[in-house]
Amino acid sequence: MYRWTDVLLARLRKLPGFEDVNSKLNNKSPVLALEVDRDKLATLGLTFGQVEDALQSAFSARQISTIYGASNQRRRMW
Repeated sequence: MYRWTDVLLARLRKLPGFEDVNSKLNNKSPVLALEVDRDKLATLGLTFGQVEDALQSAFSARQISTIYGASNQRRRMW
């Protein structure tokens, strides 16, 4: 799917009747699959939850606070 998305979009854009052809597929981001050795983690004194939290903090947005206004609220992400 990643390989052919751009080709398919380019061809669809050339067809009559198609406007603003786009895809939500984000194939520009790198992908990594991890295999976690839980026994090795245990010997290092770590849990899977600690590793999961560290990876989530490193690679995703987390809500760190909520700012309350008179009529609305906003989440502050980090």
